[in-house]
Amino acid sequence: MKKSKIVVPALGMIALATAASITGTVAWFTANNTVTATGMSVKAKVDASLYIAEGAGVNINSLELNTVALTSGTNPHASADEVRPCEMSNSTGTITVKNATGYSTAPDGTHAGTANAWENIGTLTSSLATDASGKHLEEFVSYGFVTVGRRQTEAASYKLSATATVEFGANSALNGALRLGFIIGNEYFESEDKNATSGSTTFTFNSAQTAALTDNVAYDICVMAWFEGEDSDCTTNNAITLSSNTISWSFTSTDYVAPQPQP
Repeated sequence: MKKSKIVVPALGMIALATAASITGTVAWFTANNTVTATGMSVKAKVDASLYIAEGAGVNINSLELNTVALTSGTNPHASADEVRPCEMSNSTGTITVKNATGYSTAPDGTHAGTANAWENIGTLTSSLATDASGKHLEEFVSYGFVTVGRRQTEAASYKLSATATVEFGANSALNGALRLGFIIGNEYFESEDKNATSGSTTFTFNSAQTAALTDNVAYDICVMAWFEGEDSDCTTNNAITLSSNTISWSFTSTDYVAPQPQP
């Protein structure tokens, strides 16, 4: 890695607050059930060459911190009071959030249902949230925005990877339906299904690293947390309070090495 003139701690904690296509059997809450997520706390850390700021669209020269806290003023939906299970579909970094509106087999307190109709709630990109007409994204997904960049005196390329560790504040089957995701540019990364219900669990994502990023360029990131409607743990008797949950994200940069031509 090329050396930077800026000396920072090896690791910094940054507090972030946040929150698939339809296939097979889908378990959903009925329309009048919600899952509370009041005060869900999300944290993250970056490695020594990365800097972060709260909110999207921050200039690279203003990225000076290793630690930020997502506040209600800049990221008002980073810790939604109530979130209902939903479904995510990705189109080149634009995420459409969907809600089930009909079932071929209705869900009940202990059994999965099969959804056969949906409505669009809104869209998320790396820097923007847009509600559909008459809908509210924060009722289905907890999300927030940050800006991240790697500052170097001699610019090169790098890749970004992430993990996220969840500390569950209560033991419940519903925790097994928790999903995490982040959007950067036109790339979307979604966590795997951990089926974890209590304790501390580390989530990895559906691709190891981003495409090559450029030093001294600021990148917007949307961080998300939600309950996956198609998960079999997501049934109507599982509603719990998640106010004591924490999510600790780790973003790490790795120097990009271009593929070498074959002889």
